[in-house]
Amino acid sequence: MQIKQFATTVMILSVLAVSSPALAESYTLEESLSQALENYRMVKAADAEQQAREYERRGMFGRFFPVLRAEVNAMLWDSDNLYNFDTSGFQQLFAAFPGGDQLTVPPMQIEVRDNLTIQTKLMAIQPLTQLYKVYSGHAALSAMAESARFDALNERRKVEREVTNAFFGYIGAQQMSESVGQALKQVEAYEKQTRDYQAAGLVEREALLKVLVQREELNQAKSQAVKGVKLSRAMLNMYMGRPLQAEIEAVCERCQNPETSLQDTLLNQQKEALAERPDLRSAREQSRAAASGRHAAIGDMLPELNLVGTYINNYGMGELYHENEFFGGLMLTWNFWEWGATYYKVKAAEARVTRAVEQVAAAEDGIRLEVQQTRLELEEAIQRYIAAVARLELAAESLRLEQNRYEAQQVSAADLVAAQTAELRARNDQTVAAMQVEVARRGLALAVGRDLLTEMESDKQ
Repeated sequence: MQIKQFATTVMILSVLAVSSPALAESYTLEESLSQALENYRMVKAADAEQQAREYERRGMFGRFFPVLRAEVNAMLWDSDNLYNFDTSGFQQLFAAFPGGDQLTVPPMQIEVRDNLTIQTKLMAIQPLTQLYKVYSGHAALSAMAESARFDALNERRKVEREVTNAFFGYIGAQQMSESVGQALKQVEAYEKQTRDYQAAGLVEREALLKVLVQREELNQAKSQAVKGVKLSRAMLNMYMGRPLQAEIEAVCERCQNPETSLQDTLLNQQKEALAERPDLRSAREQSRAAASGRHAAIGDMLPELNLVGTYINNYGMGELYHENEFFGGLMLTWNFWEWGATYYKVKAAEARVTRAVEQVAAAEDGIRLEVQQTRLELEEAIQRYIAAVARLELAAESLRLEQNRYEAQQVSAADLVAAQTAELRARNDQTVAAMQVEVARRGLALAVGRDLLTEMESDKQ
C-alpha cells in the first residue's frame, strides 16, 4: 500500500515509537532493497531473459566463419570390379606389317573398384556477400542483448520503487496502530469517568454520547490501521521472498525528520534522466536493433556469393579416379523471383525503424514530464510537511489549554477528548507528510535514473 493511500483512508496517525513484534526481524530500507533484488522472481526472470539474449548474440557470431562439411561414404561390394580388354584385334593388326607376327599383345585388365570403397570429402564454404547480412544480424542481436540488460536494470528500479512504498507504508501503519491503541485507552478512561459523572447527575447524557462517538471513530481508525499493517507487511515480505505473514520490523532512524531541501535544478535532473534511465536506454537499443534489422533485410535481396574449397580422398575407387583431389571456386546463387518478397521485407523493416525512433522520442518527452512531475510532488510534499508541523504545534498548544480548563472544571471530558483527537489528527498529518517526503524524494531519484542502493552506499561514504 502506498503512502498516498494511507493519507486518504486513514484519519488518525501518531508518531509515537512502535514496539517491535515478538521474534520480528529488523530491516532497514537498504537491507529490504538488497534482499528484494536478490529474491524477487521478476528480477530473476529479467536476468534469465538477459542471458538468453546474450547466448543468441554469441550464436550469431559463429556465422562469420566458414561452414565446414565432412562426408564419408563407405561401401562394401560383393566382389572387385575388373574390366578386361580383348587384345586379339591388335594381334591381327600387327601381323600385317613385316615382323609383326613376332609381336604379342597380352590381355589387358583395368581395376574399376575394389570390393571396399571409401570416399572422404571435406568442404569449406565461406559466405562473401552474405557477410553483410550476418554482420547486420549480429549487430541487431547485440543491441537486443543490451536492451535486455537495461530491461533487467529497469526491473530492479521498479522493485526498488515498490519496496520503498511498502517499507514506509508499513512504518506508517504500525505507528497508527500503536498510537490509536493508546488513544483508545485514554478515551475508555474518560468514558468511565463521564458515566460516573452522569450517574451523579453532574453531566448530561449528551456528554457521554460525544465520548462514545470519539471512541468509535478511534475503533474505525484502529481497524484501518490493522488492515494497512497486514497489507503493507505482506507486500514487503513478498518482494523480499519471505512468507507473507512473517513478522518484520522496519527500521528508519530519520523518518520523522525528513530533509526539506531540494538538490540540483530541474533542467539538470532532466538531462541526467535522459542519459541514465534504463527504460529509455533499452528503447534506444531497440531502435538500433531495428536499424540493423533493416540492413539485414537489404542483405536478403543480394545474391549469395560463396567461396568454396573441396578436398576429396578416394580409396578403393580403381585406376580411373585420383586418390586425392582438390578444387576451389565461387558459387553464385540468386533466387530472382524472391525479390518481390524481400523488397517488402525491407519496407517492413523501414517501418519498424520509424516506429522505434518515434517511440524513443515519445519516451524522452515522457521522462522529461515524469521528472518534472515527481519534482513538483516532492516540493508539494515538503510544503505539506512544513504546514503539518505548524498545525501540530498549534494542536498541541490547544490541547494543553484544554487540559488546564478540564482540571479547572471549565470544560467537560468530551471537550478534552475532542482536543486530544484534534491533536492526534495533527500528528497523523505530520507523520503522513513526513512519509510522503521520504517516498517523493526517492521517487525523484528513481525518475532521474539513480539506483537507491548505490545512493545509500554513497551517503555512508
